[in-house]
Amino acid sequence: MTAFTFAHAVYDCITAIYGFRQDWAREQPLCAFTGYVLVISAAGTHHAHLVEALSRLFFTVFFKRKFLQTYRVHWCLIIGNWLFTTLAPILPFFYEYGYSYEEESRLCYPTTKQFTTSMYLIVVGYVTPLSLTLVIYFIIWHTARMSLRRTMNRDENNGTRLMPHAKREMKLARNLLIAQAPIFLSVARETTFINSIDVIRKLEKDVEDGHFRPTTKFVTMDVTDLYTMIPRQGTLEALVGFCMKHSKNNRIGTLYIDHIMKIARLILDTNYFAYYDKYYKQIRGGAMGSAFTQVLANIYMYEWEQDLIKYQKSKNEIYGRYIDDILMTTNEPEHKICQILDKENNKNVNIKINYQIGISVDFLDVTIQNVNNRLRTVLYHKLAAEPYILPFTSEHPRHILRNIPCTAILRAAKICSDVNDFNVEQHNIMTSLLLNGYPPKCIDKCFQHFFKLNAATSVLTDLNERTYQHLHQKLLRQPTRREKQLNVRLIDLIEAPTVLQSKIWDKSIMYSRYPYNFTVLAVYPNNFTIGGNKILLNITTN
Repeated sequence: MTAFTFAHAVYDCITAIYGFRQDWAREQPLCAFTGYVLVISAAGTHHAHLVEALSRLFFTVFFKRKFLQTYRVHWCLIIGNWLFTTLAPILPFFYEYGYSYEEESRLCYPTTKQFTTSMYLIVVGYVTPLSLTLVIYFIIWHTARMSLRRTMNRDENNGTRLMPHAKREMKLARNLLIAQAPIFLSVARETTFINSIDVIRKLEKDVEDGHFRPTTKFVTMDVTDLYTMIPRQGTLEALVGFCMKHSKNNRIGTLYIDHIMKIARLILDTNYFAYYDKYYKQIRGGAMGSAFTQVLANIYMYEWEQDLIKYQKSKNEIYGRYIDDILMTTNEPEHKICQILDKENNKNVNIKINYQIGISVDFLDVTIQNVNNRLRTVLYHKLAAEPYILPFTSEHPRHILRNIPCTAILRAAKICSDVNDFNVEQHNIMTSLLLNGYPPKCIDKCFQHFFKLNAATSVLTDLNERTYQHLHQKLLRQPTRREKQLNVRLIDLIEAPTVLQSKIWDKSIMYSRYPYNFTVLAVYPNNFTIGGNKILLNITTN
């Protein structure tokens, strides 16, 4: 469009220079050229608006046809626009008075003396592009209007047939409703575990506060089929109660609670799955793996667990939940705590729990024990777990391969409360690394770097208990990357949810591409045999 504006400026300059000359009509070639430039600039501008409308049509209505949104298609549209607007105005040159001088306006342009050419240029340069542009924008407006009507005015009692644009609309709805997740976490942070490190921190704080005793037992509970057992109506009631209690002026961000509930009903009404070439509608629970289902399950469980939370607070005990896994501490007799849990188990027909009580339990990836009034935490490995990690021969960037031993030893130092348990886990890590092709020198270098960085070399050489306890406490109190991100997201969630905030472009997190690495080729022989034939492999690197 800028080029056609420039062409019109060229026309204005030529007209300003020669327009006041008495022999302007005698300069017929230049006069005809200025008329030609005028038609190109005007018609090209209108066709540029048409190309812009087509681009918007591709991204809004035909969004599923990805090839229409590529640079190649758009360059073809731009080049076609240039060719058409440049070649179409050439036709009047073949007719007498196609571009002629007009005494009254002292301008050269197509006149009505040649009716055929003038009408041709009007239709091609003005009428056609403007009409098509209006039609395209009407199609876009109509599609957006119908899409909004289907999303916001869908009755919960109507049929649940799939909508033509369901995928795009459900993605928008999901992003809006996932905004409830950080809000829920800010409300239930004290009774929610975000990882195993968070579990150990709360247990060690319980020890520091003097609530950990020789009679302290641990209770672990597992909710049976949480995602698929939550009822639709009960979940919606819990969601609306949660939104009403933690909203501001009946709004969360820019969304009214009524809009949130309509979108939630829409998502729950359109859960489908395929099984043996048949489609089924899910009428109970939510889709497994859905972020919105996790939000609904957490809110529903938050209502269910209030009695247990109040009871644990009255006894100065720990209560925490990680999705469908619950951990409690108790100093009550085992039969009494069993009565309380059985009562909670019968409170709601949709929530069924399996519990285990003892002085040694496995929770997430930690084994928690009470050993003579001393808290002991050890890294837990399932019986079916295999020592498989990213092989050293993998074609990943070198910094990722070097980071794996450091991350594994860091995790062990955070979880293991005793230096001897840490030493056993360190040998397990080394064995796993060796089985996956990591060179001993690389492992030793990574371990030494870790202990040197944390000023704990004596742990590696002498298994110094005092130094290890200092290292363990230091690393345990360091926030993880996810916790840092979470702390940023928990600021001002009601008025400005994270999902509705504008994203800031941060150049500091952008990295250049890594060059190709010949790690695999470095360990392969340069010749091998296939089917009895010896093949020589020549490798040339720059």
